[in-house]
Amino acid sequence: MDLDQRRRLVRLSTANAEALTTGAGGDLFADFGSLGLWLWNSTSGWQQLSTVNPDSLRTAPNGDLFGDFGSAGLWHWTHAAGFVRLSAADAEGFCVASSGDLFGDFGTTGVWIWTASSGWTRLETANAENLATAGNG
Repeated sequence: MDLDQRRRLVRLSTANAEALTTGAGGDLFADFGSLGLWLWNSTSGWQQLSTVNPDSLRTAPNGDLFGDFGSAGLWHWTHAAGFVRLSAADAEGFCVASSGDLFGDFGTTGVWIWTASSGWTRLETANAENLATAGNG
């Protein structure tokens, strides 16, 4: 639901979202399970981004979306370029820093960082249990 000009709640969808995350500029990303991944904003309304059901989603402060699509890999989405696959591997977990850098846990192959300027770099060979970023990125 969203607030209209008179500060009332407005229903955006009757579908049951499995996950929601927000991006820059009022973008709302919604995982509707078997209905796929959708983007909503007040200018364009609903737009389907993918028919695939993501395992998890994260947004960077600049509005970029990162999605783990299980065996289909780890993907990066922007308004300008759409989806670009970052890795064909099935990530066990990932998080996004305030800088927009992505940290991925790829099980027995270790912990990796992805940056837009450098791509992937392995940080650790051990199999991590959890990943988190600090508030300063």
